[in-house]
Amino acid sequence: MKSKSLSVLCVAIIVILIGETYSKNLEPYKVLGIGRSASTQEIRKAYKNLAKEWHPDKNDSPGAQEKFVEINAAYELLSDPDRRRRYDQHGVTDEPGSQGPRGGGNPFGGRRFHSPFDFFEDEFFGGGGGGGFNFHFNRERSSEPKLYHKQATSSHAYYNTIVPESFSKPYLILFFSDFCFTCLRIEPIWTKLTEELEPVGFGVITVHVGRERDLARKIGSNEIPHMAILMDGKVAHYKDPQFSALKALDFVRGRMPYKLVEHIDESTVDQFLSGWHDNRVRVLLFGKTEVIRLRYLATAFKFKSRAKLGYVRLTNSKAKKITKKFNVPKTSDTMLVFHEDSNHPVASVSMQDLALTTLFEVIESHQFLQLPRLSSQPIMDQVNRQKSRETITNVFVPFSALSRIVQD
Repeated sequence: MKSKSLSVLCVAIIVILIGETYSKNLEPYKVLGIGRSASTQEIRKAYKNLAKEWHPDKNDSPGAQEKFVEINAAYELLSDPDRRRRYDQHGVTDEPGSQGPRGGGNPFGGRRFHSPFDFFEDEFFGGGGGGGFNFHFNRERSSEPKLYHKQATSSHAYYNTIVPESFSKPYLILFFSDFCFTCLRIEPIWTKLTEELEPVGFGVITVHVGRERDLARKIGSNEIPHMAILMDGKVAHYKDPQFSALKALDFVRGRMPYKLVEHIDESTVDQFLSGWHDNRVRVLLFGKTEVIRLRYLATAFKFKSRAKLGYVRLTNSKAKKITKKFNVPKTSDTMLVFHEDSNHPVASVSMQDLALTTLFEVIESHQFLQLPRLSSQPIMDQVNRQKSRETITNVFVPFSALSRIVQD
């Protein structure tokens, strides 16, 4: 099994490295043994039959490996409608704008789903083909699955868990495949993003396009690797041709709702703190960084219906009066929570580094005004639960009954 796995890997690498060489003198219809009028189904059928016949694991002929590469190159050309049309009209076999596997190009640009690696997914990863080797990249090296597989979600989990959670927690999504070598190349970057985002309140998941093709297409991904972010049940796609941890984090920040956390100084603090008439508590965060921290954005997103967050930069000359008024230390990060009284916070926390759990717990405990407007039954239920935890023996009536009383 191990030798077969290595053989499959070697063949895949050869497809990447020398595919361009074959494409220059390729006669794809002749290679696949089909006519120019062949349908997509006929092309795929011919390819699958030839690939099985000439796969180096099943064919010991000296030229099997080269033949297999040529078959893959032919299928890749004819399965792409645009490339096939250019070949039929002009005899062009190269993909436009391609710099070849060694020419740099787009480090995040991947392969379309109709690439020859679809066949590998079918045959070796249970994507619909029969009698495969059930080989999984890197799995024999360690008992622990690699990061992509550990984070992989199913269609059922996506729609039943991830999407509902996305209304309070942003999710970064990467679409990958086992035989996507660009995916392997960017795995260290994805690992870094995971380490940066998960501890500060973001979800990070992957979708294996070989196993979840319908999910990938419904979300709107048609190439691998591909990255997107899910918030409030809506997906936004990463479109920058370059991919780095910094660019990915900029993408995350750029997709967060506008003014999710407002920059506050002496000219805006009074208006900000007096805005509680929207039925949300006010939270002032004090810190030294010019850029609002991701954990603050994640917190603001989670509590967006119950709290409005503002950020005061301690090094801002226009923040001195604010820090003096509320006795905010200049050497620590500080969090102040306000209800109706804009002069006296109901909660105050100062730490060298405000942890995400601290942010969540403090807002959770003070998320309702002293006299919250009970604008819906869910808010009424939340207030009831909150008051129950505080052991206050008030009598609460259902929101529907309260509405009737108000109407009467």
